Amino acid sequence: MLALRGPQRRSVLAGTLWPDTTEDRALSSLRAAVMRLRRVGEDLVDAGRSRISLGSRTTTDVTELDRRLEEVERLEGVERLGDDVWLSTSGSLTVLAGPELLPGWYDDWVLDERDALQHRQIRALESLARMALKAGRGGLAGALAERAIALEPLLESTQALLIRAHLMEGNPAAAVQVYRSYCRRLGEELGIRPSSSLTDLIGSTGFVPPTAAARA
Repeated sequence: MLALRGPQRRSVLAGTLWPDTTEDRALSSLRAAVMRLRRVGEDLVDAGRSRISLGSRTTTDVTELDRRLEEVERLEGVERLGDDVWLSTSGSLTVLAGPELLPGWYDDWVLDERDALQHRQIRALESLARMALKAGRGGLAGALAERAIALEPLLESTQALLIRAHLMEGNPAAAVQVYRSYCRRLGEELGIRPSSSLTDLIGSTGFVPPTAAARA
């Protein structure tokens, strides 16, 4: 929580982490947790009388992710980004679409932070994919879109980016496959069909979606 939200007042920290007990018990639990942390490492946290924060020398992976996301949010184009940088296993793309935040945790505050971080990751990946398409780099755009889809498979804007990337690469068959797979998943999970704009996009390949074929 300190890594994600920054320094916290003791009362707020205790009430968020131990919501189903009294204030006194929550504060007692917080004191015990701080003591355990200090046994692990004296400088992991700075615990003052009223506020607690991460120690000045404590680093986390989420701090690195935040730095990468800010880097993307300031970016105006992908001209200087090489595929080897953004697609390597240790590069920025893997960090942007990294593993789930605090897997196995289901506290309300964790779910809120997980959703917010995932939405930010998706926005960053979509932004990079659009920049790559604008620069004529369909392969990079497709890889970025695929990473975003892995985070949220039902988001139509990301599916559209992947379809556009395949079309730019001269691979309409792959674009149609993406569309069909998306239609199937939408139908199975939500009982709906894609928007007319996505249907029109795939129609540029000459493929006639089933609903359009029925109307004809």
